Amino acid sequence: MATLHQDPCKQNKTKTSHKTCAAAMCNNRRENRPDLTYHKFPSDPETSRRWEILIRRGDQKFKSVENKYCCSEHFVPNDYRISLTGHRKDLKTGAIPSVFPWSSAKSHVREERLRLRTQAKISHKEIERSEESLLSDEVQDSVNFIGPPTIEQFAEEKCLEVEILKKELSKAREKEYVFTFGLERFSKNPDDIHFYTGFPDYETLIAFWNYIEPSASHLTYYSSVRDATQVNTDDVFPFLNTPGKKFPGRNVGAQRSLQPIDEFWLFLTRLRLGLFERDLAFRFNISISTVSDIMITYSNYLFVMLGRLPVWASKDVIKQHLPTAFQGRFENVRCIIDCTEIKCEKPEDLQKQSEFYSEYKSHNTFKGLIGISPNVWVTLIC
Repeated sequence: MATLHQDPCKQNKTKTSHKTCAAAMCNNRRENRPDLTYHKFPSDPETSRRWEILIRRGDQKFKSVENKYCCSEHFVPNDYRISLTGHRKDLKTGAIPSVFPWSSAKSHVREERLRLRTQAKISHKEIERSEESLLSDEVQDSVNFIGPPTIEQFAEEKCLEVEILKKELSKAREKEYVFTFGLERFSKNPDDIHFYTGFPDYETLIAFWNYIEPSASHLTYYSSVRDATQVNTDDVFPFLNTPGKKFPGRNVGAQRSLQPIDEFWLFLTRLRLGLFERDLAFRFNISISTVSDIMITYSNYLFVMLGRLPVWASKDVIKQHLPTAFQGRFENVRCIIDCTEIKCEKPEDLQKQSEFYSEYKSHNTFKGLIGISPNVWVTLIC
């Protein structure tokens, strides 16, 4: 019976891969250090470029190499995700090499903090504190380098770190923006704008705001005028032409919680939906007294601004748009009036409670006289 004989040389020959660590000053390769793990560079160009800078191989010649590896000696234990069996160790997403002859122990701690910060979802305040801590560590670590890299490499490394922090800060601000009850949050949805304000869309609302904005940005709260020792009684509207308040981002006057357009947004939502002042205070993160001040101030301000507009249409215009049901019977009608009452919160002042109380509604109410033209134009509000 014939037997097959194999070449002894072929039996002893084992298949090995020629993986070499690309880090500067590192001579590890698969042949002399088979106990190490050799990790291929990430496919993400930004992360791969960061690896090149950290291992000090950012030269043009190195960029032409296709298969680049970094051995496990340049990673800390927290960089790995251990499998259930414990035999396989894979790098975590976002892991970067940080153990080098020129690195100090303090630099390792700094890189570890940076890596954990990039993987975790942290708040806006934590990012600001981390930026301050990172700047102080960079000043100390710059002295501890043994054989520092070139100025270009050092600057490029820091620019990458700044870009990462900017992206994290942007994501944190976007997350905070989603939970902010402001006008910009609903600007892209006309249905939401109409629901909260009554305006048909965002563009119409902004057009009206641009009309009142020059004076609305310099309003003074009702409480400031009320508590003033001297008030000019000759002013038609005492909330204008007074020392300006400081809005976020400005440097004049006392601090104010909301931007002028957000105050106007608050005023419209209360008029449109009848939301309670306590509810609005929670939505805008301000006090109840501030909500009350904004409502009183804007009510008086818009009364002065809009009360001068000619809302009464002429007889000829009304006849031109007269509904069919009125033609031949009520052609001389110019205005249809009716009284109405709107429920309101009970005032603290006993005298005002008595004045606002309605026997018809059995509740405190605002009383008003509404006038409309035959074609349903609102022409009178008293």
